[in-house]
Amino acid sequence: MKEAFIIDLQGKYIEPTLVMESVAGVFDIVETVTSVDGQAQQPKSNQPNTKVTGYTVAIPMPEGLYEPQFDVAGYRAAIKLDPTTNGSEFWKNGLTQAEIEALKPKLQPNPIETLGQQLVARELEVMELRNQNASQGAALVALELRLLNLEGVGTNV
Repeated sequence: MKEAFIIDLQGKYIEPTLVMESVAGVFDIVETVTSVDGQAQQPKSNQPNTKVTGYTVAIPMPEGLYEPQFDVAGYRAAIKLDPTTNGSEFWKNGLTQAEIEALKPKLQPNPIETLGQQLVARELEVMELRNQNASQGAALVALELRLLNLEGVGTNV
């Protein structure tokens, strides 16, 4: 047994299924059409009336597809031209590249690197504050000296 895939009429993947190892290709999934009273409708040819409801695809699906879809019409046309056609090339992503990118998780920064960056930022802030304090202290000393000089000049008169 090997894995095959059930797809809908638009080619969208529905679920996996198992088929015999020798099975390859695309096969219709058909249902008998029933009337309102639940009886199978019998056309004039005495054959039951059926409709295609999906497909079984016994062609390997490439890995990494998002909401995979299979191009049944393209595959069937290619097989008519070249029976050795690789059917896997008819599988494709069902999502756009933008939709796929939105599904991918955003890379989270390394917590150790983040803490290291925060520590460096805080150390730089501390150094800046120390420089500001030193500048303000020097300015304050200069103002006090000036004030002392002014007070000393006023008492000598």
